[in-house]
Amino acid sequence: MSLNCLTRFFCVATLWCVSMPWLFAQNYTMSIEISAEHAGMVGEVDLTGHTTYRFFIETADPGDKVISVFGNTNNPTNIFAPAGYFNSIYASGPTAAGISIEGLAVYPSLHFDSYVTIGIENEPNLGLGETFISIEEDLVQQWASNLFFPSATSGESININSDNGGSWSVESDAANAVSGENQKVLIAQFTSTDCLNGTLHALVEPADGSGTFILSQQFNCTDCGPIGCSDAAACNYNPDAPSYPGSDAGCEYPDNGYDCDGTCLADADADGICDAFEISG
Repeated sequence: MSLNCLTRFFCVATLWCVSMPWLFAQNYTMSIEISAEHAGMVGEVDLTGHTTYRFFIETADPGDKVISVFGNTNNPTNIFAPAGYFNSIYASGPTAAGISIEGLAVYPSLHFDSYVTIGIENEPNLGLGETFISIEEDLVQQWASNLFFPSATSGESININSDNGGSWSVESDAANAVSGENQKVLIAQFTSTDCLNGTLHALVEPADGSGTFILSQQFNCTDCGPIGCSDAAACNYNPDAPSYPGSDAGCEYPDNGYDCDGTCLADADADGICDAFEISG
Protein backbone atom coordinates (compact mmCIF):
# COMPACT_ATOMS: atom_id res chain seq x y z
CA MET A 1 0.00 0.00 0.00
CA SER A 2 1.38 3.42 -0.91
CA LEU A 3 1.86 6.06 1.76
CA ASN A 4 -0.79 8.29 0.21
CA CYS A 5 -3.32 5.44 0.34
CA LEU A 6 -2.21 4.60 3.87
CA THR A 7 -2.65 8.19 5.01
CA ARG A 8 -6.10 8.45 3.44
CA PHE A 9 -7.13 5.15 5.02
CA PHE A 10 -6.24 6.29 8.51
CA CYS A 11 -7.94 9.64 8.03
CA VAL A 12 -11.17 8.08 6.85
CA ALA A 13 -11.09 5.44 9.59
CA THR A 14 -10.51 7.91 12.41
CA LEU A 15 -12.35 10.92 10.93
CA TRP A 16 -10.37 13.41 12.99
CA CYS A 17 -6.74 12.67 12.18
CA VAL A 18 -6.40 15.55 9.70
CA SER A 19 -8.80 18.08 11.21
CA MET A 20 -7.72 17.89 14.87
CA PRO A 21 -4.38 16.07 15.14
CA TRP A 22 -2.92 18.44 17.74
CA LEU A 23 -5.51 17.43 20.37
CA PHE A 24 -4.26 13.85 20.25
CA ALA A 25 -0.59 14.71 19.83
CA GLN A 26 -0.23 16.90 22.92
CA ASN A 27 1.51 14.12 24.89
CA TYR A 28 3.74 13.17 21.98
CA THR A 29 6.77 14.97 20.64
CA MET A 30 9.96 14.66 18.65
CA SER A 31 13.34 14.99 20.34
CA ILE A 32 16.88 15.19 19.01
CA GLU A 33 19.80 14.02 21.13
CA ILE A 34 23.52 14.40 20.58
CA SER A 35 24.95 10.90 20.82
CA ALA A 36 28.57 11.73 19.93
CA GLU A 37 30.87 14.68 19.24
CA HIS A 38 33.89 13.69 17.20
CA ALA A 39 37.48 14.91 17.29
CA GLY A 40 39.83 12.93 15.10
CA MET A 41 39.81 9.52 13.47
CA VAL A 42 37.03 7.01 14.05
CA GLY A 43 38.55 3.83 12.73
CA GLU A 44 39.48 4.56 9.13
CA VAL A 45 37.44 7.81 8.83
CA ASP A 46 38.31 11.31 10.02
CA LEU A 47 35.14 12.69 11.63
CA THR A 48 36.78 15.77 13.16
CA GLY A 49 34.16 18.45 13.77
CA HIS A 50 31.22 16.11 13.22
CA THR A 51 28.34 15.61 15.64
CA THR A 52 26.02 12.61 15.60
CA TYR A 53 22.35 13.47 16.16
CA ARG A 54 19.65 10.93 16.96
CA PHE A 55 16.01 11.71 16.19
CA PHE A 56 13.26 10.17 18.35
CA ILE A 57 9.49 10.21 18.66
CA GLU A 58 8.61 10.33 22.37
CA THR A 59 5.29 8.80 23.32
CA ALA A 60 2.75 8.83 26.15
CA ASP A 61 2.66 5.06 26.76
CA PRO A 62 5.19 2.20 26.48
CA GLY A 63 2.74 0.39 24.20
CA ASP A 64 2.46 3.23 21.70
CA LYS A 65 3.79 2.57 18.21
CA VAL A 66 5.44 4.68 15.52
CA ILE A 67 4.37 3.24 12.18
CA SER A 68 6.04 5.58 9.71
CA VAL A 69 7.66 8.90 8.98
CA PHE A 70 6.16 10.30 5.80
CA GLY A 71 5.75 13.39 3.69
CA ASN A 72 3.55 14.74 0.93
CA THR A 73 2.21 18.09 -0.26
CA ASN A 74 -0.08 18.59 2.74
CA ASN A 75 2.27 17.08 5.33
CA PRO A 76 5.83 17.70 4.15
CA THR A 77 8.89 16.11 5.69
CA ASN A 78 12.00 18.14 4.95
CA ILE A 79 15.38 17.48 6.54
CA PHE A 80 17.73 20.29 5.55
CA ALA A 81 21.43 19.58 5.98
CA PRO A 82 23.42 22.74 5.15
CA ALA A 83 26.77 20.94 5.52
CA GLY A 84 25.65 17.53 4.28
CA TYR A 85 26.12 14.41 6.42
CA PHE A 86 28.33 11.36 6.71
CA ASN A 87 27.37 8.18 4.88
CA SER A 88 29.55 5.16 5.57
CA ILE A 89 30.77 3.19 2.58
CA TYR A 90 30.18 0.05 4.65
CA ALA A 91 26.43 0.57 5.06
CA SER A 92 24.39 -1.33 2.49
CA GLY A 93 21.41 1.01 2.25
CA PRO A 94 19.62 4.14 3.48
CA THR A 95 18.09 2.55 6.58
CA ALA A 96 19.57 1.21 9.80
CA ALA A 97 18.78 -2.28 8.52
CA GLY A 98 21.73 -1.86 6.16
CA ILE A 99 24.18 -1.84 9.08
CA SER A 100 25.36 -5.35 9.87
CA ILE A 101 26.47 -6.59 13.28
CA GLU A 102 29.62 -8.00 11.69
CA GLY A 103 30.39 -4.65 10.05
CA LEU A 104 30.08 -2.78 13.32
CA ALA A 105 32.73 -5.02 14.86
CA VAL A 106 35.19 -4.29 12.03
CA TYR A 107 34.48 -0.67 11.04
CA PRO A 108 33.97 1.68 14.04
CA SER A 109 32.77 4.56 11.85
CA LEU A 110 29.77 2.47 10.82
CA HIS A 111 28.25 3.26 14.24
CA PHE A 112 27.89 6.87 13.07
CA ASP A 113 26.45 6.31 9.61
CA SER A 114 23.49 8.53 8.70
CA TYR A 115 20.25 6.62 8.20
CA VAL A 116 16.49 6.57 8.63
CA THR A 117 14.83 3.93 10.76
CA ILE A 118 11.91 2.85 12.88
CA GLY A 119 13.18 1.60 16.22
CA ILE A 120 16.40 -0.17 15.22
CA GLU A 121 20.01 0.98 14.95
CA ASN A 122 21.33 -1.95 12.91
CA GLU A 123 19.99 -4.98 11.05
CA PRO A 124 16.76 -6.27 12.64
CA ASN A 125 16.63 -9.24 14.97
CA LEU A 126 13.92 -11.22 13.22
CA GLY A 127 13.74 -13.68 16.11
CA LEU A 128 12.58 -10.86 18.39
CA GLY A 129 9.92 -9.73 15.96
CA GLU A 130 11.88 -6.80 14.54
CA THR A 131 11.41 -6.11 10.83
CA PHE A 132 13.18 -4.33 8.00
CA ILE A 133 12.34 -0.73 7.16
CA SER A 134 10.25 -0.18 4.02
CA ILE A 135 11.03 2.79 1.78
CA GLU A 136 8.44 4.52 -0.42
CA GLU A 137 9.55 7.14 -2.97
CA ASP A 138 7.87 9.27 -5.58
CA LEU A 139 9.59 8.64 -8.93
CA VAL A 140 9.85 12.40 -9.45
CA GLN A 141 11.30 12.99 -5.97
CA GLN A 142 13.70 10.23 -5.01
CA TRP A 143 15.52 10.79 -1.73
CA ALA A 144 16.79 7.43 -0.43
CA SER A 145 19.96 7.63 -2.52
CA ASN A 146 20.94 10.71 -0.49
CA LEU A 147 21.60 8.32 2.39
CA PHE A 148 23.83 6.00 0.40
CA PHE A 149 27.52 6.25 -0.49
CA PRO A 150 28.82 6.56 -3.23
CA SER A 151 25.58 7.93 -4.67
CA ALA A 152 25.91 11.19 -6.60
CA THR A 153 23.43 12.77 -4.18
CA SER A 154 25.01 11.35 -1.01
CA GLY A 155 24.62 13.76 1.91
CA GLU A 156 22.06 16.03 0.28
CA SER A 157 18.97 17.34 2.08
CA ILE A 158 15.93 15.06 2.18
CA ASN A 159 12.68 16.46 0.80
CA ILE A 160 9.47 14.43 0.84
CA ASN A 161 6.79 16.91 -0.18
CA SER A 162 5.43 15.91 -3.59
CA ASP A 163 1.83 15.01 -4.41
CA ASN A 164 2.54 11.27 -4.23
CA GLY A 165 4.88 11.66 -1.27
CA GLY A 166 7.06 9.03 0.32
CA SER A 167 7.91 7.40 3.62
CA TRP A 168 9.96 5.03 5.68
CA SER A 169 7.83 2.62 7.68
CA VAL A 170 7.22 -0.76 9.33
CA GLU A 171 4.10 -2.87 9.77
CA SER A 172 2.03 -2.25 12.89
CA ASP A 173 2.96 -5.63 14.37
CA ALA A 174 6.73 -5.01 14.17
CA ALA A 175 8.45 -5.13 17.55
CA ASN A 176 10.64 -2.16 16.61
CA ALA A 177 7.55 0.05 16.20
CA VAL A 178 6.80 -0.16 19.95
CA SER A 179 8.16 2.64 22.13
CA GLY A 180 8.89 0.35 25.12
CA GLU A 181 10.03 1.28 28.61
CA ASN A 182 11.88 4.40 27.44
CA GLN A 183 8.72 5.57 25.66
CA LYS A 184 10.54 6.68 22.55
CA VAL A 185 11.28 5.30 19.09
CA LEU A 186 14.44 6.05 17.13
CA ILE A 187 13.51 7.37 13.66
CA ALA A 188 16.81 8.66 12.23
CA GLN A 189 20.49 9.32 12.82
CA PHE A 190 22.62 11.96 11.11
CA THR A 191 26.31 12.76 11.52
CA SER A 192 27.15 16.24 10.27
CA THR A 193 29.39 19.25 10.85
CA ASP A 194 26.36 21.51 11.18
CA CYS A 195 22.87 21.42 12.68
CA LEU A 196 19.96 20.07 10.68
CA ASN A 197 16.55 21.71 10.50
CA GLY A 198 13.16 21.18 8.93
CA THR A 199 9.74 19.63 9.41
CA LEU A 200 8.67 16.05 10.01
CA HIS A 201 5.40 14.10 10.02
CA ALA A 202 4.91 10.70 11.62
CA LEU A 203 2.05 8.22 11.97
CA VAL A 204 1.60 7.23 15.61
CA GLU A 205 -0.64 4.42 16.89
CA PRO A 206 -1.57 4.95 20.56
CA ALA A 207 -1.81 1.92 22.82
CA ASP A 208 -5.20 3.01 24.14
CA GLY A 209 -6.89 2.25 20.82
CA SER A 210 -7.90 5.85 20.20
CA GLY A 211 -6.79 5.65 16.57
CA THR A 212 -3.69 6.43 14.54
CA PHE A 213 -2.90 10.13 14.18
CA ILE A 214 -0.39 12.36 12.45
CA LEU A 215 2.28 13.97 14.63
CA SER A 216 3.61 17.17 13.04
CA GLN A 217 6.88 18.63 14.29
CA GLN A 218 9.46 21.21 13.30
CA PHE A 219 13.07 21.20 14.43
CA ASN A 220 16.28 23.21 14.39
CA CYS A 221 19.42 21.55 15.73
CA THR A 222 18.19 19.96 18.98
CA ASP A 223 15.14 22.22 19.41
CA CYS A 224 11.87 20.51 18.51
CA GLY A 225 8.19 21.30 18.83
CA PRO A 226 4.79 21.44 17.14
CA ILE A 227 4.61 23.16 13.78
CA GLY A 228 3.40 26.67 14.51
CA CYS A 229 0.55 28.54 12.85
CA SER A 230 1.54 30.22 9.57
CA ASP A 231 -1.65 32.29 9.10
CA ALA A 232 -1.05 35.94 10.00
CA ALA A 233 -4.76 36.38 10.72
CA ALA A 234 -4.72 33.81 13.52
CA CYS A 235 -4.32 34.57 17.22
CA ASN A 236 -1.39 32.18 17.58
CA TYR A 237 0.44 33.23 14.41
CA ASN A 238 4.12 32.32 14.40
CA PRO A 239 6.18 34.11 11.72
CA ASP A 240 8.79 31.35 11.92
CA ALA A 241 6.28 28.59 11.14
CA PRO A 242 6.61 26.94 7.72
CA SER A 243 3.77 27.58 5.30
CA TYR A 244 2.31 24.78 3.20
CA PRO A 245 -1.16 23.35 2.44
CA GLY A 246 -2.54 22.14 5.74
CA SER A 247 -0.13 24.13 7.92
CA ASP A 248 -3.04 26.12 9.38
CA ALA A 249 -4.43 23.02 11.12
CA GLY A 250 -3.32 24.28 14.53
CA CYS A 251 -4.29 27.91 14.03
CA GLU A 252 -6.64 29.55 16.53
CA TYR A 253 -9.04 32.32 15.50
CA PRO A 254 -11.15 34.79 17.52
CA ASP A 255 -14.91 34.43 17.80
CA ASN A 256 -16.94 36.36 15.28
CA GLY A 257 -17.07 40.03 16.19
CA TYR A 258 -14.13 39.91 18.60
CA ASP A 259 -10.38 40.29 18.40
CA CYS A 260 -7.89 37.82 19.87
CA ASP A 261 -8.13 39.53 23.28
CA GLY A 262 -11.91 39.03 23.38
CA THR A 263 -12.58 42.73 22.74
CA CYS A 264 -15.39 43.84 20.44
CA LEU A 265 -14.24 44.92 17.01
CA ALA A 266 -17.03 47.51 17.01
CA ASP A 267 -18.82 48.92 20.09
CA ALA A 268 -20.09 52.41 19.23
CA ASP A 269 -21.83 53.03 22.57
CA ALA A 270 -19.05 51.45 24.65
CA ASP A 271 -21.49 49.30 26.58
CA GLY A 272 -19.41 46.15 26.24
CA ILE A 273 -21.84 44.61 23.75
CA CYS A 274 -20.54 44.38 20.22
CA ASP A 275 -22.56 46.40 17.71
CA ALA A 276 -23.28 43.22 15.75
CA PHE A 277 -25.03 41.75 18.79
CA GLU A 278 -26.90 44.85 19.99
CA ILE A 279 -30.68 44.48 20.30
CA SER A 280 -32.48 47.68 19.36
CA GLY A 281 -34.96 49.11 21.78
